[in-house]
Formats: sequence, C-alpha cells, structure tokens
Amino acid sequence: MKKTILTCMTMSLVMIATVSCKMENRKHLELKLAAKELNRDYPADCDGIGMIDSVAFNAPDFTFYITLYEDPYKISDLRKHADGIKRGMMYKLMATYTYDTEGPIFINKLIDADANIKYVFSNENADEKDDKIEMIITTDDLLQVKNTDVTESKEQLQLRGMLCTQDLGMPMTLDEYTTMDSCRLVDNVLTYYCTVNDNDLDFGAIRQAIPEIKKELKAETRQVRDEPLVNRLLKITAVSTNGLRYRYIGATSGQTADVTLTVKDLEDILMP
Repeated sequence: MKKTILTCMTMSLVMIATVSCKMENRKHLELKLAAKELNRDYPADCDGIGMIDSVAFNAPDFTFYITLYEDPYKISDLRKHADGIKRGMMYKLMATYTYDTEGPIFINKLIDADANIKYVFSNENADEKDDKIEMIITTDDLLQVKNTDVTESKEQLQLRGMLCTQDLGMPMTLDEYTTMDSCRLVDNVLTYYCTVNDNDLDFGAIRQAIPEIKKELKAETRQVRDEPLVNRLLKITAVSTNGLRYRYIGATSGQTADVTLTVKDLEDILMP
C-alpha cells in the first residue's frame, strides 16, 4: 500500500514538472517568435544614438544588439553614464507600456516568462572596435514599469528618458570660449548649461548680443533638424515643454545670460 501511494505521488510530481516544463517552453517559444517577427523591422534607428541591428531571445534574456553611431557616442561614455542610461530606458518602457498598443502585451510576456531585456552596445570606432557593454532591465525592473502609476504624457516620459542620456559626451567644447556642461528640465524648459570664459570675453557683450545669438542658434538648429536624435528631441520638446533655453554662465563672474527658443521658435525650425 505504502509503495502504491509513493508511486502515485512520484508520478504526480513528474506530471506537474512535465506540465510546468511545457508551459515554460511555450513561453520561451512565444518570445523566440516575437524576436523573429521584430527582426523584420531591423536594422532601425535607436533614438538617434545608434542602429538596432537585430534581436534574439535566449532564456532568460531578450537581447537587442545595437551599434552606436561613430560620432559622438562611445562605449566609454556609456560605461560612465550606465545608471543614467538605464533610468532613461525605464522611462521609455513606461511610455511604451502605458501608451502603445503592443507594449503591455510584450512586457507582460517577458514578465510571465521571468525574462529580462538585455541591451548589447558595440561601436565602430577604431579604438573601440572590440569593446562592448551590456545593460540589463531585469524582470523586477519590468514589474516596476508595469506597476508605476503614470501621470505624465507619453512625450513627457520620452523626454525624461532622453534627458537621462543628454549628459553623454559632456562637457562639450562649443567654441574657444564656451563649454556645454549639462542639460536639465527647469520650470518645464529644456535648459542647457554653458560655461563661458569671461576673462577673455566681455559678458556684457553677450547680453547685448542675445537677439543675434538667438538668430544664429535658430539657423544652426534648422541645419541639423533632420538628424534623427535632434529631430526627435525638437519634436518632443515642442510638444511637452515650454521651450528650449541656453543658459550661459560666466566662469569667473558667475553672471548669467539666457537665450530661449520658444515653442513657436521650435515649430518654425521644424517646418519644411
């Protein structure tokens, strides 16, 4: 009798394990098929920072393979700003989950399969040809995305995501007198902070020249407006903020001068 009971229990456990294994295999198969379907759309631009070459699912990782554009991004920059880049990805996933039709379906499949999203970045720069960096959005991260009570618009979330990567490559030398140090959203205005060497440049002259500087900025921005990252940033900024501002700060005096492109200015720049 005891032997019969033990045999039945063993068979039940085997059946449960078999069913569980089949369910797990089905979940993984769905993700492999999803990767195959996505690959029809790749290569494709990845928010202006590089090209998504392909995707693949090998449990537990759904992996996006991305080659960075040669200029201005480098693997070394990503490595230094890894935490910020991950935060940016989280914001973009929140936007996808909340506002895109397919977003919840895909993210819920990943969660259900206890899977991660992995990003593998490589670079075509000669000095970093064989260098790579991996970033992982874990299942717990995806649960956080799913359970976040989103109150912002899709464009606002996308902008927050982009802001997390805006410091890549900074500080950046703009000319012999000026360095761009950082970018922040201040009073709902996208603000770039620039340090000016006011030992060699009269800061009062900068204030007087603000109308001319603004005119030049509009013309220069119009010239690069069709670059993927610039175009995306301009469109999102025009829709979700009160404009774009360059704040010049004297390195010695601490004086400030603001040059602001209003939403109307941005719309004019984007017009064909």
